[in-house]
Amino acid sequence: MALRTKVDLLDNAAVKVKVTIPKKEVQQAYDDLVKDYCKKASIKGFRKGKVPTEVLVRKLGDALLGETAQKLVEGNLAEVFEKVEQKPLPYAMPELEDDLKLVLDKAFSFEVTFDTFPEVELGEYKGLEVTEPVVSVGKEDVDRELAAIREQNSVVIDKPDGTVARDDTVTIDYVELDEEGAEAENTRREGFTFQVGSGYNLYKVDDDIVGMKKGESKALKKEYAVDFEMPELAGRTVDLKVTVNAVKEKKLPEIDDELAQDVSEEYENLADLESSIRERLQVVAKQSVRQQSIDQLLTRIVADSKIPLPESMVRRELDRRWRSFVSRLQGNEDFVIRALQEQGKTRGDLYAEWRPDAETNLMRRLAESKVAELENIQVSEEEVDEEIKKESGSQDQPFEEVKKRFVEANLTSYIEDGIRTRKIHDLLLAEAKVKKGKKVKLLDILQGKD
Repeated sequence: MALRTKVDLLDNAAVKVKVTIPKKEVQQAYDDLVKDYCKKASIKGFRKGKVPTEVLVRKLGDALLGETAQKLVEGNLAEVFEKVEQKPLPYAMPELEDDLKLVLDKAFSFEVTFDTFPEVELGEYKGLEVTEPVVSVGKEDVDRELAAIREQNSVVIDKPDGTVARDDTVTIDYVELDEEGAEAENTRREGFTFQVGSGYNLYKVDDDIVGMKKGESKALKKEYAVDFEMPELAGRTVDLKVTVNAVKEKKLPEIDDELAQDVSEEYENLADLESSIRERLQVVAKQSVRQQSIDQLLTRIVADSKIPLPESMVRRELDRRWRSFVSRLQGNEDFVIRALQEQGKTRGDLYAEWRPDAETNLMRRLAESKVAELENIQVSEEEVDEEIKKESGSQDQPFEEVKKRFVEANLTSYIEDGIRTRKIHDLLLAEAKVKKGKKVKLLDILQGKD
């Protein structure tokens, strides 16, 4: 079809294309549609397939023009996208103008707007200055890791005196009492277990049960603020009966050779474990410094570049974050929406909060992709196989088995992306002017403190 197209480049990598179809082809499309209707239409007074053209046109009128316009649009969009240089993003829905007007004996025009992959004008990315903090692993860092290992190897035992204290694990029964002191059965909960001080209980009775003993019951009067986190309790005063059924305490092991041997057979004594911790933390420190340097470079590169962001790309990233958010909260979207409503928020409010960070991350990824293009950074199949071999080694499984799983799950592209990103970062760091910064503690850099 002899289409004419006029392309207008819009902001944020959007494109508007005006398409014009010659009047001869418009008339042909209309005549074909009318002819098809004449064969199929059933109109009172005429046999099927014998409806005169003038009768059909008089009866359907503008509907025929509208359907012809729709068919011309749908039948030519593929050719339009093939003809223009700019291509729509695969996940972006092209938008058509709402009012399609077709007039016989005239050319028919319509406009379609769509997002394209943005053309990045990259700023300088070589020779940039980056300041690397000097991070040392100290005794306090090793001690902190030992304390965590000690916690992981703790055991929970029945508390000898059965008296509740903070950090104890307790099992309780509770039930609300009405004005006459009778138990409200619909509020009863039996065998509820939580750690005292965690606040992980509906009525927040942590402080109230401290000092109680196993087997003891107690009547409590609880007053809740109007903005209390649980709407069903907000603004209420509740009489509650609590019974302590079990009290357990955490027993921590000594930090000694025996603990080291329990952690792994490779450690003969505590000194071996401490040495291993120090080595691991030094790797963590190195990785953290590297990431901080990469962040500095990418922030500078993005600031000095022109990176238009299509709205559909931003929306797709926000939708991805929403799915991840829902997944972390029981995976029930209705539950999450209700929870947001209780806080006076909507999904749109979250999107607005996330948008700045989402836009920054997208611009960084687009900048990285442009660097890869300019520097012709490629990833070979052999490099992907090497990563899979590392994974198979860590899983102690045959390489071919692990590779097959990756291929079947379409995960090799993620491995490839990871390798490419690492190469991009290696290049940026290799080309940067690195100067030593101030000394910082490991914990500070892990927590993102300057």
